Amino acid sequence: MHALSPHRIVFEEPIVRTHVGLTRFPDRCPICGLRATKKKRIDATPKEPPWAKPPTGRRLTTIQRIRLGLKPVTFIVPFCEEHVDIDSGRGRMRVAATYFFGLATSILIIAIMFVGSDLWLGRGVPFWAYPFLGIYALCFAAFVLTYRPSELESSVKVIGFDVNRDHVFLQFKDKTYTDEFLLLNKSNAELVSWIVRV
Repeated sequence: MHALSPHRIVFEEPIVRTHVGLTRFPDRCPICGLRATKKKRIDATPKEPPWAKPPTGRRLTTIQRIRLGLKPVTFIVPFCEEHVDIDSGRGRMRVAATYFFGLATSILIIAIMFVGSDLWLGRGVPFWAYPFLGIYALCFAAFVLTYRPSELESSVKVIGFDVNRDHVFLQFKDKTYTDEFLLLNKSNAELVSWIVRV
């Protein structure tokens, strides 16, 4: 994926453009390809455009989003027994990792001032600075790892929406799954190689 302009994005592998309200998914797991036995609701709600954000910077309420035409968008995707709950608890892990990384960063800023003061006075680096750097590195690594795309996010990736938000752009990891999806939605889905981000 690479951008030719601030808004036009070209993909090395074509992605799927499909109608939001008419989309159906193949009856097999998009992660492993086995026959699906469960179904999972995936949230694909579009982000708020700049003009829709309140002056306070707070997120819009559900009622405000509906009034502005930003209705929640979800897809029911079949998964196998093993992968249907693969992302359960991941959101909590990301919140925890963000909290501890933010806390560690705040402490790091204060620690830098103390270390700088000690160096200025010729005392050298205090002994506690080294283990703290190790803890900070662990917090940073945990933060990065938890925000890497999960297997579910990699298998069914929501790229974005068109201007009218009637169509969604999807990218599937498995090419065979992509072919089955196009066959199942042949009246309202197609492959595209570039999009205009809105």
